[in-house]
Amino acid sequence: MQLTETPRCANILHTMNDPTEQRTIRGTVQFFWDSGDDERHLLVNIEPESHHDPDAWELWDEHRDAVIAEIAEGTELEITYLVHHHEIVDPDSATTIDSERPRVESVRIVK
Repeated sequence: MQLTETPRCANILHTMNDPTEQRTIRGTVQFFWDSGDDERHLLVNIEPESHHDPDAWELWDEHRDAVIAEIAEGTELEITYLVHHHEIVDPDSATTIDSERPRVESVRIVK
């Protein structure tokens, strides 16, 4: 059984530690969607250099603004983020899994 974060599980999602690990990844943009200048929200799917790295990203405000003028499919991005460690509890079985959630610190287009 694979655990997913559903609204029911969201109430018992606990932060285990403060983010202490910073990571930088690179990847090629596969798909992106921009909400426009009013909301300033950009969803980006990348093909990371390592298949263990996250491939879906939400870029808000200044992170979105840093790349929106030049982003296109095939663009290479470099994303630096902090890792937040979480514990997710399945309320039905009382089992837990450790999970990592990224918090974007910076993003840039690699020339």
